[in-house]
Amino acid sequence: MAFWASVLIVLMTTVLVVLFRLGAFRQRRFNEPPLDKGLIPWLGHAMDMSRNASSFLKKMQERHGEIFTVHIAGSYITFVTDPFSFDVILKESKSRLDFSKFASELVFKIFEFQMPKNHRGMVINNSSKHLMSIGLVGLTQAMMDSLQILMLQPDADKRLGPQEWKQEGLFQYCYNTVFRAGYLALFGNLPTNGKAGHAQDLLQSQKVFEEFRKFDILFPRMFHSVILPKEKQEIKRLRYFFWDILSARQMLEKDNVSGWISSIQRELADLGVPELGQSQYNLILLWASQGNTGVVSFWALLFLLKNPEALKAVREEAEGVLRKMGKEMRPGGAPIIVEYSMLQQTPVLDSVMEETLRLRVAPLLTRAVKQDVILKMDNGKEYALRQGDRVCMFPYLFLQMDPEIYPDPTTFKYNRFLNPDGSRKTTFYKQGRRLKSHMLPWGGGPSICPGRFFALNEMKMFVFLMVTQYDIELVDQDVKIPPINVKRFGIGAMQPTEDVPFRYRIRF
Repeated sequence: MAFWASVLIVLMTTVLVVLFRLGAFRQRRFNEPPLDKGLIPWLGHAMDMSRNASSFLKKMQERHGEIFTVHIAGSYITFVTDPFSFDVILKESKSRLDFSKFASELVFKIFEFQMPKNHRGMVINNSSKHLMSIGLVGLTQAMMDSLQILMLQPDADKRLGPQEWKQEGLFQYCYNTVFRAGYLALFGNLPTNGKAGHAQDLLQSQKVFEEFRKFDILFPRMFHSVILPKEKQEIKRLRYFFWDILSARQMLEKDNVSGWISSIQRELADLGVPELGQSQYNLILLWASQGNTGVVSFWALLFLLKNPEALKAVREEAEGVLRKMGKEMRPGGAPIIVEYSMLQQTPVLDSVMEETLRLRVAPLLTRAVKQDVILKMDNGKEYALRQGDRVCMFPYLFLQMDPEIYPDPTTFKYNRFLNPDGSRKTTFYKQGRRLKSHMLPWGGGPSICPGRFFALNEMKMFVFLMVTQYDIELVDQDVKIPPINVKRFGIGAMQPTEDVPFRYRIRF
């Protein structure tokens, strides 16, 4: 009898310890935000969050107000919903609220890469040199060269004759073209060995895109840690595919590898990162640089095709820039070459892209709480945050979709970010007060996306070419804009649940 009593005590003690570690006994302390743990130990609200983060967070805001803490898959995350308080979090010292700790954990979970200690400095230095200023000019030209290979070379023998309409899915076309062009611009070309043409580049980039789409479809499940056993095997296969094709050995055999990739490769090697680690990091760079640009380009073109007035305004602006630069299209003339300087003369297109980012880019901005912190909200209220927790903002819902800031927020308005005189509009208000940050699709503070300028140039260049080089139209002009895949909330650009047929042909 005594034996079984001892066994029972051990079992009960074990259960209590497990429940404690799962957070089942956590209670709200004095001055902490409202706490909502959910009903399921460890999981908490994980399922609701993974199904539709926007809907879940809206419900939590209505229940708890401007700040609340929720239990999600073993973690306690405090969400701040007041946009005036976002800057306080974004500018807080990394010794108190740190992005890199959360990013390192996420990167290891998805890419199996262990970040070196001085990783952030390496990224900032290389990005400043190669993705901004003079380096950005050269990389933008490389993107243009790659777009010409993908968009014009297959039709090179037909340009002098009558042009026939081609029909494809708009999402597939945009994602495929922008991804492959960016891949070639960054990771270089296969050696031609004296042969003309880019047949090998076309074949390999298509294969890379097809495998990347498989990885990308599984990404939300990796992000939310809800992977099925059979999916684990596929993820493993895809990782090994990319680790091979993006290996340092493969990069050495290529021509025209961008300075950004080459420089990071050298620094990783100097830090003693093995070749596998370098390959893993190249996959991170591929996903970070090309995982969203084709998706946003799709939405931008779809919004233009659904709004003839907007398409007309963008096309007229682009054609005006071409005339100004002496590069307008003529029958039988040379294909359009979009230069970096031309992309600095397109306020209407800039407004279109900003409106598209507002409507369709929805990241979660997360910081790890490194020590116990008192967070002072904009209204003066103070809340205690616990060391080991996370604090998070969701600007898509609480800023970009706020009807007080953006009237009729779900409607695409191509000139929303233009002043009456045609200049860029950057001033927006809530409760009669000007917002310091009116949009945060690229993140904010020290962790703001370092590649945002190149990414924006990629998308603008593609849209510029599509409206000037081609006639484009929807197969069914009355087709409805497809819903977004709500399972991708928090990751980046929202993808459609279905494609939209369109047709295109070279204009001259």
